[in-house]
Amino acid sequence: MVLRMVQLGRKIRHTDTTDAQVVGSVGPRRRPRRLAVLPAGEDRPRLSAPLNAVLAARLGALLAVAPVEGEHLTEAGETYIGSSSGSWSRCWLRPRDW
Repeated sequence: MVLRMVQLGRKIRHTDTTDAQVVGSVGPRRRPRRLAVLPAGEDRPRLSAPLNAVLAARLGALLAVAPVEGEHLTEAGETYIGSSSGSWSRCWLRPRDW
């Protein structure tokens, strides 16, 4: 008789929200693929998770009119186009989205 040990696991995800400022984007300005965000209390921006089509279109309308500030690098050395985004630039993000 062979006994099998079966491990039943449940994946639990824990997320917190944090305040971050949008400082740029990756991809076309009217349809960005990712955002460069600067989490509160950090010195260098990070890139967000890939944006879905609806969110990319909505953010693209705002980014299209924001002044461009040239190319910059994230903490991981990834390139993004900086923008001076004004009052809309603060957003709520879950850390798993970066």
